[in-house]
Amino acid sequence: MLIDWGTAKADAAKLDSFVNASMQGKALYMKCGFETVGVTTLDLKPFGVNGISKSYAMVRPARVSVEDERSSTESEEGAKLCGEKQDRPNERLP
Repeated sequence: MLIDWGTAKADAAKLDSFVNASMQGKALYMKCGFETVGVTTLDLKPFGVNGISKSYAMVRPARVSVEDERSSTESEEGAKLCGEKQDRPNERLP
């Protein structure tokens, strides 16, 4: 999936990932390790449509591959998120 490619690139660069998800896409992003950090609600009446649209701001912390951390003394608590890649959250540096 494209999301696997994008999150792998972000992980390699040790960067967090950010998306704006629709109501329909939110569950997929959650499965891939994203957390909702904000919700935007838009009233569609001014555009001639009855109803509302919600958008979810979501963030996924950068992850470091377990293989990259073999020399670390930390425990290896990998978790399958998207695809078969084993990874864990990257700890923030000051």
